[in-house]
Amino acid sequence: MSKLFSDNYAEARKRFLDICEFSRATINAYRQDQVNPDVPIDLTVDTARLGPTNASRTLVLISGTHGVEGFCGSACQLAFAMSESCHCIPADTSIFFIHALNPFGFAALRRFDAENIDLNRNFVKDFSKLADYNPEYAVLNSALNPTRWREADPQEGDQEIRDFIESRGMQKFQEVASIGQYRYPKGLFYGGNKKAWSRSVLEHIAKTEFNQTSSVCIVDYHTGLGAHGVGELISLAPEGSEEYRRSVQWFGSEVKSTKSNAAENKSVSADIGGSIDGAFRDGEKSVTFIALEFGTVPLPAVLRALRAENWLNHYGNLDSELGKKIKEDLKSAFHSSDETWQNMVVSRSNNVLQRALAGLASS
Repeated sequence: MSKLFSDNYAEARKRFLDICEFSRATINAYRQDQVNPDVPIDLTVDTARLGPTNASRTLVLISGTHGVEGFCGSACQLAFAMSESCHCIPADTSIFFIHALNPFGFAALRRFDAENIDLNRNFVKDFSKLADYNPEYAVLNSALNPTRWREADPQEGDQEIRDFIESRGMQKFQEVASIGQYRYPKGLFYGGNKKAWSRSVLEHIAKTEFNQTSSVCIVDYHTGLGAHGVGELISLAPEGSEEYRRSVQWFGSEVKSTKSNAAENKSVSADIGGSIDGAFRDGEKSVTFIALEFGTVPLPAVLRALRAENWLNHYGNLDSELGKKIKEDLKSAFHSSDETWQNMVVSRSNNVLQRALAGLASS
């Protein structure tokens, strides 16, 4: 597994391009202008296609939507590109890889982009109408996004977060904290006030690469929620919708919905706004969107790592010992060097992608 899971963005990119070139994939690169002197390396979103460009069915694999989560997604893309499935692609089908959709976040060990935008909250139609979206975030803003951070706990805001959870419940807290907000540019889960660079790239890819595609299945890789090493299949479609029924038909009853009201079918993710699936929904093709979410560490540890890193980005010193520790803690919250975890991730991913190809073949 060590050859699949890279130590940094540059290594992950090189491994991805090497295997795609070896597989004779059609490769493209979208270069991002230097956005931060702390990340002096070249940053690109790389794409690769296996199979015909005019295929009517396409499986799309996306890594790095949330930057630092790209270690997992990149490894899964690499493993699948090396698998037998990619050498025996069904007729009239192609496999399209989008590597490091948020290359800055991947390279800088951030979940967000250089403008602090959460890309998976950025795909909205009209930013001017979002001032009142998720108004309860204001109650948690100062607690989630402290202006000071100490080496040892407790931290500013800890008690306020505990009080909110005690009075409103963990599910409500997760909803308010994470569905997205558009008022606090330095806050967690900020959706932005304009199109992010990565959004423009993805919309361009979706518009130009799938003109002949009538059925597309997108698997978007994420980490940080759920049980350790377990890959939950998450649909953003309402239960009862054609897309949700198709997802269950292809992947089984384990598919969860962000929009479910039933506890047994509710996903580990909140029902977010502005998610990236919007780039593919032009109304002219059948879309089956799945987020594949792998658990890492308990949610409180993930939240602490996010709060600390967000403080570091806006107020701290990246070169300090505390800054270096915070970055390592964030990476550990979204990626594990444990070989058992890595085996679980790759095995689950390959199984899901094989089912996706079978589902597309039947469509």
